[in-house]
Amino acid sequence: MNRIGLVEADRSGPLTERQIRTLEGEVVRELRRLIAAAGDGASSLVALAELNPASLDATIRDLPVVPRRKAIQLLAALSRMAAGSYGVCVRCKNPISFERLEVMPETVWCRSCSPDAWAERRPVA
Repeated sequence: MNRIGLVEADRSGPLTERQIRTLEGEVVRELRRLIAAAGDGASSLVALAELNPASLDATIRDLPVVPRRKAIQLLAALSRMAAGSYGVCVRCKNPISFERLEVMPETVWCRSCSPDAWAERRPVA
């Protein structure tokens, strides 16, 4: 935050190919963790290893609500990586910092555009 309490914009350039591969590995590891925690068996892990959308859809549908939401967001991040749009804020189109993506690889917002940042700026009645 800056002196007047506003969240400053991320000050980074586009992600490097190495950073994207690092984050891709983290996303896949987190998906594996979510699926393994649900105890759905080897077929789910095979679907994940192959990134088979049809099998993954069935597996994700069976997850509890919160892990399911997270898994859907992580799969969307993998799709953005494949499409070349990963790491770009959907609101302002500026790059999202690598540091932010390390913490939340599924995020689609930079720090200044995130819903949390907007909530902090809202005047208190």
